[in-house]
Amino acid sequence: MPKTKKNAVDAHIGNYLRLLRRSRGMSQAELGEALGVTYQQIQKYESGGNRMTVSTLLTLAQLFGVTPKYFFEGIANVVQLSEPGNILDVDAVSYTMSAEGRALLRAFLAIKQPALRRRLIALIESMATQPRTGKDQ
Repeated sequence: MPKTKKNAVDAHIGNYLRLLRRSRGMSQAELGEALGVTYQQIQKYESGGNRMTVSTLLTLAQLFGVTPKYFFEGIANVVQLSEPGNILDVDAVSYTMSAEGRALLRAFLAIKQPALRRRLIALIESMATQPRTGKDQ
């Protein structure tokens, strides 16, 4: 079965759900139980692999004590980026939500010199385009 491309809006809403769940110290299994679904379904919601219904979003908003609007914060940027001709890398967005991605982003943002940030980006981009050798793998 061919892998379907994730929808940028679904991924955005899922990332906000993940942030909210983690901020409350709740596991995917606990949230799944509260919603009457499996933890695997919560994983799919959070990754943007499955779309949530409006009723699920309303239930989540009530459960966490937020307005439904919470899940749509910043959505205009996502919609604009996901239009034809623009690129939204859902994997990159998901990575920034991981512990490693957050640590990398915090460290990068702690660098106050713009010139140093640009040099780091150039270095990382050059490393990413280098062919792998047998020793590196």
